[in-house]
Amino acid sequence: MEVRDICASCLGQIGAVDPSHIPSLRLGEWTAGLPTWGFSTEDLSLLLLREHLVPALRAATSSIDRVAYGIQELVYLMEQSRVVYEKKQSLHHGFALQSEERGMMTGDESSSSTSKRKRRKDGNEIMPEWLARTLRQDGILDAVEPFWITNYILRDSMDPSMQFPIFHAQIASPTGSSLERYISLWCRHLINSSHGPMQHIFKACRGVVRASVGVAQFLLPHLAVDVILFGTESDREDLLSEVVAVLSVDLEKGGGKATNSFRYVAIQAVFKLLDTLNEWMNGDTPPPLGANWPKPRERLCALRNFIELIPRNVLIDASVGIKAHTRALLYLEEQLRIHTRGGGCVGGNQIHDMSLNDGANGTLPALTAHSLQQLVDIYRRISSEPDAMSGLEVLRCKFGCPQTLKQRIWQHEHAEEWFEALQVYEHTLQSSRPGHSSSDSSSLHLGLWDLGERELGVLRCHMSLGQYQLVLHQANGMLLTPTLGGQNPIGSLILPLAIEASWRLQRWNLTKDLLCDYDETLVRCYGSEIITSAAASRLTSQELPPPSPLLPEDSFRVALARVLVLFHDNEGGTTNSKSGDTFEGAIRTARADVMGQLAAASMESYQRAYPFLLQLHTLTEVEQAWLMRRQKNPVGVGSQHEQLASSSTVTFESLNWSSRLELLAPNLQQVH
Repeated sequence: MEVRDICASCLGQIGAVDPSHIPSLRLGEWTAGLPTWGFSTEDLSLLLLREHLVPALRAATSSIDRVAYGIQELVYLMEQSRVVYEKKQSLHHGFALQSEERGMMTGDESSSSTSKRKRRKDGNEIMPEWLARTLRQDGILDAVEPFWITNYILRDSMDPSMQFPIFHAQIASPTGSSLERYISLWCRHLINSSHGPMQHIFKACRGVVRASVGVAQFLLPHLAVDVILFGTESDREDLLSEVVAVLSVDLEKGGGKATNSFRYVAIQAVFKLLDTLNEWMNGDTPPPLGANWPKPRERLCALRNFIELIPRNVLIDASVGIKAHTRALLYLEEQLRIHTRGGGCVGGNQIHDMSLNDGANGTLPALTAHSLQQLVDIYRRISSEPDAMSGLEVLRCKFGCPQTLKQRIWQHEHAEEWFEALQVYEHTLQSSRPGHSSSDSSSLHLGLWDLGERELGVLRCHMSLGQYQLVLHQANGMLLTPTLGGQNPIGSLILPLAIEASWRLQRWNLTKDLLCDYDETLVRCYGSEIITSAAASRLTSQELPPPSPLLPEDSFRVALARVLVLFHDNEGGTTNSKSGDTFEGAIRTARADVMGQLAAASMESYQRAYPFLLQLHTLTEVEQAWLMRRQKNPVGVGSQHEQLASSSTVTFESLNWSSRLELLAPNLQQVH
């Protein structure tokens, strides 16, 4: 927790730098590395030692024995792979073997080598010169050589009571979970199911995956390939059910101590796994090193069949849930093309006439009213595609598909025509009231609106127009409406916008009242397990952040409001006497929530991570303003951070906020 807070503070100090100001940043040029069949035993062992195990050994503060066992086994596997190669070479009467047979061992050869190793107790055997030279060239000989004569034995087995899918068990765990623990358990399960040529390398790392999440994440796609190509049907079903379980999780549902940040990073980890498999399947990969691998066509078919078993609607919903909208668009296009090739259509009457000139000789995917709705819903969230909405509107008109009011609203919002969008929202609200008749009611599709979607749309339009007082009036009326009160969770959706409007109007007493209402609403709607801000801000370094049933943007609205209230409320000290909150604790809690989302977004691209960097940027400047004010009133300065700040002069000029503002993306520089 302390290291994470320091990292968040450092990122906030750097600021949300516009990607265009970083010319060396190459977005989207991600590579998956060599596939499993592109390695020999010696090469994969050396890569694991150089890139993962030796760094883990040097950084380890605990679980060092597991890393040591992995190094011991891998370096011995390297030596035995060379022994096997030379033995086969001698059997062929001096003729060189084919390159693909070099460095591969069968199960019998490895097990006999392992038993031979167990008899080596004297510790006098010297590492072969070629092996020492190889390790020296990679700069890891000093770290690896001591483990050449060790005889570690690892007793590590899976819990027989472990429930599957593992992800469901982790979410339901009363002690909470993390990506590190989840990936570790998943990898250990796959290692136990591995039967391919690299199984001995995987088994050597079964303890390391518990100590190093980096090793676990590196091995995960290789283990998946092993299960897909060499596992039993039951093993492949377990792998598929695990992937679907992660992607199908409800991000809006809080429960136990499994935070939304864990759900987000787990989904992103699965997406990275699928990206790696796709890269290995479609990219230019080397021929397999060894005779035990399936032929290229069989390998390709096995990987493709597994990936196509994952429902595309699950992939789309998961992508939208973590705001990976470009990825969602990719999966939607794949779904449309699959159904077009199969002669079917998705979700309704097909509106694409192949006799019409689509500009691509009739090769574009067939569209339906439902799929067109999905395309509009995704493109409206992608700000980097300003012309996409106009193009979809032209397509809709060309095929004669009626425009729904929801699509009309999305068009206005994407074009930032907030007043026009507000008018349509208000029209839909009036038409939905009992006893109201409208000639346009057939096109309203009122049943397609989510609970509170129209009410939130009205508030968002007022916020974008700067009409904060109207936001407060509208929110108050919505909360007092009988159909929206009581146990209805719409209060937790409306209150974050009302809270932001109140602090923008500098009505701090109202902000505090709304925050109290918000906490009570969460407990009433989601149960007593929800931790309020007073408890969250006092979390110790061993505790987990509270679960959040909110969308990320709403969660940050509330967290920022708590920080600002404490900023203005604590003139003489650092503690709110009523709630027990501290400014420093509120900042720490807000950063922890942002870092959970940032961890998932940063696994894909800088652009995905940028909104969360902007949030850290904002929190840092609020903290800097707080430290400036504390200099004038040093009473109650107790933390190490504040003591350090009080020992040096912090001025507005020294903070250089104007330069930080210029580094933001152009569309954010006018936000006030």
